[in-house]
Amino acid sequence: MIGTTWYCTNWSVSISRTGRKGERVAARPALAKREQIITTAARLIHLRGYKSTSIEDILQATGIGKGNFYYYFASKEELGFAILDWQTRR
Repeated sequence: MIGTTWYCTNWSVSISRTGRKGERVAARPALAKREQIITTAARLIHLRGYKSTSIEDILQATGIGKGNFYYYFASKEELGFAILDWQTRR
């Protein structure tokens, strides 16, 4: 039986698919885009400072749209806290 399981953790949605024999068929990192935004924003903020780095700068550097940004972060402030969390986990 082929099945798909959806689950939501830490502002991300992951998809786990199993094939006919129950083996894992495909798994894509759900946090990849969010991590890309965080790492790019961290680099820009390190170079320019928090106040001097706009969301537009981050969008241009990552190549994503505003809707995509606001899917992962409600505001620039929330992104700033995510960067701090990311830095402490490294």
